Formats: sequence, structure tokens, C-alpha cells
Amino acid sequence: MTLKLNAIVLANTDNTVLSYTVTTNPNPLQISSSTSSLTVVVYKSAPPEVTCSSLTFTVVPGKNDTDLTTDPGTITTSCPTGWTESSSADDPGVFTFTSTPGNGTIRADGLSFVFNNIAVNDQVGGTPLNIKETVTPPSGGQPQINTISFTLSKFPKNFELQYFNINPATVAPGGTANLSWSGSASSQNVTYDYSLSYGTNTFDNLPNTDSYPVENLLETTTFTLSIVAGGSAQYQQQKTVTVNQPVIGEFGVVGDPVSVLPGSNIQLYWQTEDVDHCALTMNGKMIQDGLKNNQSSNDPYSTTVPQAPGSYTYTLNAFPNQGDNNGVTRNAIVNVFQPQVLSAPIEGVTPNPLQMLISPDDSKLFVACCNFGGELFSPSVVSIGTAKALDISSFWTFCFNLSPMALSADGSHLYCTSYQAGNIYSLAVVDTSSYAATLHCSSASAYLGLGLIRSNNPPLLVVAVQNGVSVSATVYRVDNYDAVQHAGFTVPDENAVISCIVGNPQGNQFLLIDYIPDYIPAGHLSGQLWSYDYNANTVTPLDSLKNLLALFNGDGSQYYLAKTTPAIEVVDAAIHQVVNTISLPAAPRYMTLDSSGQYLLASLSNNTVVWINPAAQPAVFCTLQVGQSPTGIAVSSDGKWLYVADAGAGGNSRSKIWTVQLQAR
Repeated sequence: MTLKLNAIVLANTDNTVLSYTVTTNPNPLQISSSTSSLTVVVYKSAPPEVTCSSLTFTVVPGKNDTDLTTDPGTITTSCPTGWTESSSADDPGVFTFTSTPGNGTIRADGLSFVFNNIAVNDQVGGTPLNIKETVTPPSGGQPQINTISFTLSKFPKNFELQYFNINPATVAPGGTANLSWSGSASSQNVTYDYSLSYGTNTFDNLPNTDSYPVENLLETTTFTLSIVAGGSAQYQQQKTVTVNQPVIGEFGVVGDPVSVLPGSNIQLYWQTEDVDHCALTMNGKMIQDGLKNNQSSNDPYSTTVPQAPGSYTYTLNAFPNQGDNNGVTRNAIVNVFQPQVLSAPIEGVTPNPLQMLISPDDSKLFVACCNFGGELFSPSVVSIGTAKALDISSFWTFCFNLSPMALSADGSHLYCTSYQAGNIYSLAVVDTSSYAATLHCSSASAYLGLGLIRSNNPPLLVVAVQNGVSVSATVYRVDNYDAVQHAGFTVPDENAVISCIVGNPQGNQFLLIDYIPDYIPAGHLSGQLWSYDYNANTVTPLDSLKNLLALFNGDGSQYYLAKTTPAIEVVDAAIHQVVNTISLPAAPRYMTLDSSGQYLLASLSNNTVVWINPAAQPAVFCTLQVGQSPTGIAVSSDGKWLYVADAGAGGNSRSKIWTVQLQAR
């Protein structure tokens, strides 16, 4: 338990069940004073609470330096409610406090016992205060009696310590604090010996008034000024200098990737306290010194990882002052991994694969195709777990190039367009567990591109419905397939079809692109872009041609336009203004976002797949040779796997899907 005298911790001991704080007034006690007082706070420093039946406080009567008072009869007492005090002239200086039933519980808040009107004798010295406790242990049983003793100092009358100061009270590691004090000086009648101690250091025979600098403080330190009067009475005061140790609260890579590509940029962030500046190293090699003490994930520090695959240790060094001393460190491990194409592709996939969707649980791939030579093909469903294309080719068919599909948020339903004999078009809804398809809204008008507003309840389908050059963006409810609204517009050529329709994450803006087959004579408008505002129910043509695909970024603030030329345009979605053009080695075929939403993956007409950072120059930072003719691509939700549809030799031959490991496992 803890024993304190005038705010100085004397000891932590197991000799008592209770803790005691003794305070004298004045501090220290002074001789020849008739109005001194003593307060004892008794408490239980940690659970459980205990029951105390009695406390006995004993002072020594007499006129010697080891005695407190010549007349203990002047002492008056006060005690908590539920306690009584008794003393006897036959046993002077002994004060026993007894708890009444139900009032002896002592907790952390404690009980106070006060002794007033103490007539301190006229001898300088130290006198004992003895305390006896009678407590019942929390577990019950027989009462337990314990004793302790405090030494109360009696100083000369009018002794004074005018001040004991420390400045500053808070420093950085390696800092300096200045201690100063001024107290009563020795005289012919009494001597005062001043000393200062801290840690393992003690300095004796100090002046009664002095200033003492302490340099290179590395940890929080308590300084004790001790004054001994007449060789036997001791008075102490303490001051503490807090050394604010530098703290690194956070340090990591934005997105916490399992691995990154060789030569790619990573974004580091950190948060520190009591730090002047930071330095960053990689495997012990300095990257940069003099960095800010805080770098948030919204404003991260960008650095390029090595080209060689491997595990690299990035170390943040945080320093509390201008020099690079007394700092703390924290590491972040970055695994640099070169994507690898697995050797065995999934065979038997629908010919001419284009769009490919992955289920939210990463268990299935849905592969759309385009017709070839007038022959119609069903899309494929691929089981990722078994690496096989499922035999479900009889339930729906497609006929138009780049016909988009959409998945419900939970992956339970697939929405697409269907074509049947007699030029009948329908909206097909496929249950992805049973693969049963139902057809809705059958019509002689062609259902072409479609997109899904998942944020609405119920979700809504935005479908491009075409009859010659007359087209409408029609919105259907997916619970009853009623047409909620439609907005008409015209396409530049009767042979054009709306081949791409994509929506932003908010579900209030859609982009539509027309596509004109290669056999249409030159001079037509190809790849026209429109914007459909769902809230206003208007379709607006945009001044943008030669578009193949469109894709919104993760927050919908920008969209990407895959051109029929070797480029991808980055467009401000609010004003439809091109803000950047990404040059590519060849024209894109398909594109998608990676799992972080920061990067693009695109298949190109030179039969490669590229990884693109739209914010960097150059933007392409990884090129993969995948298969013979890569087209549709999809990324797993954890970002570890890329699936690439490979049309192979084209025509009516079955295609395959390659699996690419993007991150270290």
C-alpha cells in the first residue's frame, strides 16, 4: 500500500491493507506552535474494498526532540460519520477511532481523520506518528492487525521555503530544465543543510538560495529538494520535469496493400506527437530527412518502390528536436511483387468474350460475348473454385456487340438483354444460384445497353431502347418491370447501337456510347458519347467521338473514356471536360478499376494487359503478356487476382480465361 507525507511518497508497502496520506499544517510543523494540525486520509488504493473496525493513532508526549507535544490533552479530533473517537488521560497521545456497524467500509475515495490544536514542543527534531489498523480481509475470516509509523519533522519557528521552481516544466528529450530555490539560511541557533536528488544523483551542501541547470534530460524526472534542520528534522519538496517522448501513433501505406508492383508508387502516411520532424529510410537507406511531423492519408507522402521484387522495410524516424537525436522509429513492411500469369487457363468459355463480371463473393465469373458471322452464342458462367465453365448454355442468348450486363449488389441476379427468333427482344433476369432466366418487357424494339442503379430501393435498370435512329433511355423497376421514366434522343446512324451504358456510384448520371460495326462505310460518326441525367430525365450529347467504353472512378468525380485510338481520356464528370489523356501502346479493348479504385487495368489490341495510374506520368506502370488475344477483364474484391478473357484465334472457337496473381498471398 502507499504511504505519503505532505505529498511525498515515502513507500509502497505490503505491511498494511490500507493506504495513508498524512498532511501537516504548517508544512513542516514548527516548534512552539499551539495551532498546528494533522490530517490523515485512509483509503483502499485498489479494489476490493475492505472493512475496518478501528484505527489507532499514537503521538509521543514529552519535551524532547523525539516528542511531539508536552500536552496531548489540547488535541481535538474529528472523524467521519459513523465513527467514534476515544482517548484516555491514563494513556496520553493515543487516539482510537471505532466504526459503528455498517460504516467501516473503506474504498478508494477514503476517509479523513483530523487532529487540531496540537501544541508542538520547543525542540527541533523528528517525532513518530504510529498507526494501527484492524481490518477484516475481503475474503472474510479473523480481523487482521497491522501497524506502520511516520516521522513528523519539527522545524524552527518561522522557517520558510520561499520557492522551489522548475522552468520549463516540460521539455523534449535532451532538453534542459533550470531548478531554483530560496529558503531560510543557517544561523547561530540552527543549521540548515540543503541537498538535491534525482535518479541516482545526490548533491549535498547546496546554498539556501541557488539556481541549478539540469541538461540532457531523456526521461520524465522528479527532483527532490531536502532540507535538514538541526541535523535531525527533514523537510522535502518535489518538482517534476515532464520529458515529452516522441510518439508515432500511426505509420503505414495508404490502402494497406498486401503487395505492390515493382517500380510503382506507394503513399505513406503517419501521425506523431511531440515530434519536431521526421526522416524516412528504406532498408536503412535514407529517402528523405526533414519531413513533416504529420502526413495524413488524405495528403500522403509518395515514394517509388524498387524494381526488384522482395520485402522492403520502410522506417519512419521521429525526432523531438531539430537534431536527429533521441528519436523513435516505426516500421512498415512493403512487399514488392511481380504479377504472375498462372499456367493453366480455364477452357471452354464462350467465343469472342467481351464484358466480364465477377460475383461479390469472388466465386463466379459472368462472361458476355458478341455474335460472330451471324451466329448467336450464350454467355458463360465460370466457377472460379473449380476453374471450369459451367454447362448452362441453353437459357439465354445475346446478339449485339458489347452488350452490357449488370449484377445486383448481392450477386443474386444478373440483368442482361436477350434476343429470340422473330426479332423479339427482352430484358433477361437470371437467378445466379439456379441459372433460371425470366424474360420481361418483350418488344420488337431492340434492348441494347443497360445499367443498374443499385442505390435505389427497389433497384432500377437504365436501358437503352432503340428503334432505328430513335433511342430512349428508359428506367425500369426490377421488382415489377414497370417503366418509371424515359428520355428520348437520336443516334447519328440507323446502324449504330448503344453498346455501352455505365452509371456513377451515386446512380444519378449515366454515360452511353454508340457503336457502328466495321462494315458500315467510312464517314459515319462512331463512338458518340451521351450523358443521361437520371434526376432531370434528360439525355445530352457530348462533344466526344471515337469512344469504345466508359468507366467512372471510385467516387464518381471523374470518368475514363477508352478510345478507338491508343488512348484513355480522363474526364471531369461535373463539367464533362477532359483533364488528362493517357497514352497507351495500343488501342484499348476493355478496362476496369482495381480493388482500390485508384488504378485502371486495361486489355489492349497489341494483346497485352496494362496497369495504369491515371494520376502519374507515365501512367502505365506494368505490362503483362496474357494469352493470345485478351479482351474482358475482372478483378477480385481483395485485389489479389485478375481474370482475363482470351478470345484466342477468334471466330467461333471457344475462348479461355487466364488467372493472374496480382499480389503476394
